[in-house]
Amino acid sequence: MRKLFWLAAALLLPACDCGGSQTEGRAAVIDLGKDLQFGTLSVGRTVTRELKVSNAGNATLTVERFETLAPFSASAEVPLVLAAGEEATVQVTYAPTEPNADAKENHVGELVAVNDSDTPEAKVRLIGHAVKPKLVFTPRALDFGEVEAGNIKDLSLKVENQGTEQVVIREARLESSVFSGELRKLETTLLPGSEVVARFSYTPEAGRQDEVSLILVTDMHLQPEVPFVLRGTGRAAQLTLCYGLEGAEPVCLPREDSEGNLLYAGELDFGALDADGTSSQKATVTISNEGNTQVPLLGLLTGGKMAEDVTARRNPCGVATPAADFAFAPASFGAKLPEDPTEAEPNPPRSQSIEVTYSPHHDCPNDLSDTATILVRAGVGAAAKTFQLDMRGASRVGLVHTESVFFQVDRPEQRPYLVYNIGAGPLQVSAVEIVEGDEGANNPDTDCSQRCAGRNPCAGSSAAECEAFTWADGPSAIEIAPGTSAGPTSGEVGLLEVSPPPACSDLDPEPPGCSPIFKACARIVTSDPYRPVVCAELKGKRLNPAP
Repeated sequence: MRKLFWLAAALLLPACDCGGSQTEGRAAVIDLGKDLQFGTLSVGRTVTRELKVSNAGNATLTVERFETLAPFSASAEVPLVLAAGEEATVQVTYAPTEPNADAKENHVGELVAVNDSDTPEAKVRLIGHAVKPKLVFTPRALDFGEVEAGNIKDLSLKVENQGTEQVVIREARLESSVFSGELRKLETTLLPGSEVVARFSYTPEAGRQDEVSLILVTDMHLQPEVPFVLRGTGRAAQLTLCYGLEGAEPVCLPREDSEGNLLYAGELDFGALDADGTSSQKATVTISNEGNTQVPLLGLLTGGKMAEDVTARRNPCGVATPAADFAFAPASFGAKLPEDPTEAEPNPPRSQSIEVTYSPHHDCPNDLSDTATILVRAGVGAAAKTFQLDMRGASRVGLVHTESVFFQVDRPEQRPYLVYNIGAGPLQVSAVEIVEGDEGANNPDTDCSQRCAGRNPCAGSSAAECEAFTWADGPSAIEIAPGTSAGPTSGEVGLLEVSPPPACSDLDPEPPGCSPIFKACARIVTSDPYRPVVCAELKGKRLNPAP
């Protein structure tokens, strides 16, 4: 008996209430709210209301479908799945085709929500009242159809009183930037059987569908405000031109300036690259049309081109066949955007791209900066837009620039000697030396740029100017960073010292033509591929010391 008792206890153990509570039931609870009222409406008109459907339970609710009968209808995506506590909206429309017999009679219907809750066919009442229209519109709506943006189209509207009593139209309201009309003409008294005709215009601003309601405020008790629909579709292109270097965020045109004006021109800088035939930079230029009408594309460059290497066309070096620095693939956009549909491509893309590759070459100093342009007009007439993208790049080459140094001294003076880089690449300065100026026996030229390479170094020279100019420190080989848009970059190669020669009056005998002016030259050797050796003027004027 004892063994049986313990076996029974072991079998019952898993069924014990270890937590001391019971699992609660879970269920979905659908809530459709109260009656949905549509008010009074003339036969032939429609009105739509939103019905909220909510799940007040603690389990997921699924509504399989919504059912109703004319003159009511419902629109919703089904099945509709609502988690506990969620809600959604259903569009319910009242479109009466027959008037009610009198003021006390209404159209009453039901909306049935077929669902998986404990109330599988939840219902809500739909209530509307329809009256015979006193005001009848011809046509029933003003539909202007498709109109090119910026153009204007006119249509006539007739309003007729088919009732048995006069109707006073106190106000005609139309709030729209694209529709306009003879509103004052509609503000009148219509006797039974009389009518009024007014003209309305549609001037679309963009490629989109436009729809507004004209509201006639009347003295009719059951329908003090009578709506009337005006609709139309604007046909227009919606054009953008976006561009950017490979891997960079694109920039798009048109863009607004500080005053809110739209700009259709932009710039793309490819930077400075080594002109070694292997360095290149890519960019993508894309034109898009998100509008609802096709536009022709027309190139405005030489020979009708859309893209062109401007520097190559100008041929600044005068070579037989100038090398192109910019390549375009393809060479242009298509003739239309989007292109005409074909059987193979019934929905042609609404954007087209050109890949631009910049790989610099240079044949002379005037060929170190490169430019190219994409210039295209999209559309025709007043609606046409012209996009211009100017592109530039530079060969990564250092270019030497020197300046004359002028001293006015009565005693020795020191000054840093600077060399300048006006190029887009680094400049290596390998040597700077002082050479004879206009006093040396072998230097009849007074211009330092003449016979620069053949001038004698001052080291070991007995020329008078060589005694006047010496190095207090240096010179040293240096590298000068590229120039910038603000100007050239300078580098100090050494500290130059000038010691003025004796005054002419102190010389005995005084040489013929003795002058207080003395001059030497600085010869500079750099990595500039076009001027590897240049000479700059070192000039001084001796001042007589104060007595």
